[in-house]
Amino acid sequence: MKELLTIIFTFLIAKTFACSCITVSFADQYQRSDFIAVAKIVSIDAGEANTYYSDIEIDIITLYKGNPVTKLKMENPLKSGCGVNAPVNSVWLIYAGKTADGGLAFNYCSAPIRLDQVEATIYDDKYKIRHQQYISRTFKLLNFLKEANLSLNTETTVWLIFNKKMFDSLKGYEEPAYNFSAFELLFNTGSELEEIKVLKEFNNKILAKQIKNGLTQATIKEYGKSPIEKKERRFLVLLFFYPPEKEYQSFVSYYFL
Repeated sequence: MKELLTIIFTFLIAKTFACSCITVSFADQYQRSDFIAVAKIVSIDAGEANTYYSDIEIDIITLYKGNPVTKLKMENPLKSGCGVNAPVNSVWLIYAGKTADGGLAFNYCSAPIRLDQVEATIYDDKYKIRHQQYISRTFKLLNFLKEANLSLNTETTVWLIFNKKMFDSLKGYEEPAYNFSAFELLFNTGSELEEIKVLKEFNNKILAKQIKNGLTQATIKEYGKSPIEKKERRFLVLLFFYPPEKEYQSFVSYYFL
């Protein structure tokens, strides 16, 4: 696990010199994305010289969220450090969000993954195996969410807060490696937690109970200084189990590693 994190952070640091991205959880990424699909890029129109987004045409291979489309906007790597270097005929897992004019766009911070080859060819076979395992787990998760058929609106004004003590107490349990649990939290118009809907629990009953007890303490907080708008909100919560490694205990995280 430490080796995988080192590889991931090294790659992010290398890109950070040109592009700074905010790290979000897989649940946040899924909920904020209006379109998620595996698609082949069939054409790219870079537009005028000062255009930050290229217009691309895609063929959808598998749609995981949103409506089927044939056109997207992709940030231009020649004009922005957050651009995506995606050649014609390459295949990608794409997470895209709506633009001001109602279109769909993505960039490096959207965390697209190239699927027809390992992005960083300088890495050895051990990295490539880890990379493929990560992709396999990603698709297992996306297939689960697609079948769950969730109706979650993109939330941009508030975020979900967990009590840190909950995660401190979720160490040292036994559970199948890289298993995950999933919940839908409903907050009422008064911003109070009203319901915890279980979508998938861990196999370990004690661990599952501990998590549900911890989720009852979840709260929401606004991004700015304005009062939280009074409306009903639904949040996806995904928790991931990581096995023990050497002297480190097993643990549960909100982040998908």
